[in-house]
Amino acid sequence: MTTERETNRRGNYSMFMGVFATAIIGFGALGVDISYIAMTNNQAQAVSDAASHAALIAYRYSDAADIAGRKADGIAAANHVVQNNFVGLGERGNLNELKFGQFNPNTGNFNADAQPFNATYAQVDRKAADALQLFLAPVIGQNTADVSQSGVTASNPREIVVVVDRSCSMQSPSGYQGWEGVRDALGVFADYMVDHQVPQDRLGVTWFNSGGGTWEPLRYVDGNEADILAKWSDWGFCNRNGGWGPNRWACSGATDQRDGVVPAHNMLAASGNSLAFKAMIVISDGNPNPSELNGAFLDATQDAWDDDIHVWTVGFGANIDDTLMEDATRGIGTYYHSPDPEGLEQVMLDIARSIPVVVVD
Repeated sequence: MTTERETNRRGNYSMFMGVFATAIIGFGALGVDISYIAMTNNQAQAVSDAASHAALIAYRYSDAADIAGRKADGIAAANHVVQNNFVGLGERGNLNELKFGQFNPNTGNFNADAQPFNATYAQVDRKAADALQLFLAPVIGQNTADVSQSGVTASNPREIVVVVDRSCSMQSPSGYQGWEGVRDALGVFADYMVDHQVPQDRLGVTWFNSGGGTWEPLRYVDGNEADILAKWSDWGFCNRNGGWGPNRWACSGATDQRDGVVPAHNMLAASGNSLAFKAMIVISDGNPNPSELNGAFLDATQDAWDDDIHVWTVGFGANIDDTLMEDATRGIGTYYHSPDPEGLEQVMLDIARSIPVVVVD
C-alpha cells in the first residue's frame, strides 16, 4: 500500500531527475561541441601552415618576371590548399590573410612587406556566416563558434660556393671556348640567385688547376647585387693562343679539383651561420691529373659532407670520368654533364632551382 509520504517522495525524485537531466544534457552538449571546436581548430592550424608553406614555395620557384607576379603565384598556391582541405565536417575554411615579409629567427617576429621576402603568413578562419554550426550547444543557447588559426613559414638562407676549373685545357677545349662557357654560366647562375634571393643568402667562387684559391669570397647577396652580377659575368679571360699579356696564364696547369674544394669547404664551414643550407658546385672539364688525385678529390668532398655541405658536380666537355664526378656528389647534390657552353648555362640554372629553400614552419 502506497502512503502519501511515499508519493510526495516520488515527486521530489522526479523534480531532481529533471534538473539532473538538463545538466547532463548541457554537459554533454559542451563535451561534444568542445571536441568539435578543438578538432576544427586543429584542422584550421594545419591548413594555415600548409597554405603559408605553399605560398612561400610557389613564390620562391615562380618564373614570373617581377615580385608582383611571384606574389600572385604564391597567393594562388595558398588558395589552392585552402580550397582543397576541410576545416570542419566537409566544409572549407577561408584564407582571411596572406602576407609576404621577413621572419627573424632570433626574435620570432614576422615583419610584413619587408623585402627581400623570406617568409609568408597565412590566416585561415571560419567566422560570421561561415562559423561552425554546433550540435547540442543550442540547447543552452550557443548556436555557433568562430575558428581562426594562423601559420608562418620561413626559409633559411643558402650559402653556395661554385668551384671552377682553371686548368690549361679551359683555354679552348676542342669544340668550345671553356672560359667563355664558364663566364656565361656563372652570369646566369648569379642572375637567378640575385633575382630569387633569401635574406642572408651568400655566394662565393673558388678555382683550381695545379693549385687553387678564392676568386670571389663568400659574401651576402643582399646589398651587393650589382657587384656580384658584374663580377660573376666577367670570369677571367684565358688567352687561347698564348702571348705575353697579363692574362696569358689565366688558364694553366694541371687538374686538381681538391685544391678548389678545400677552400670552398673552409669558407662555408667558417661562415658562422648554422641555419644556412650550405652547398658547393664543382665544375670541371677533365679528370684529376695525375690520376692518383682521384682519391683526394673524393676525400675532399666527403670532408665537406661531414660538415653538412652538399656537393653538386658538373662535367663540362667530352673528356670526363662521369663515374668519378658522380661519386664526388654528396648529400642531395647530383651530377650533370654538359658538352657545350649553352648546356652549361642550362645546367647551372637547373642547379640554382634545385638547391632547396629549407622552410621552417
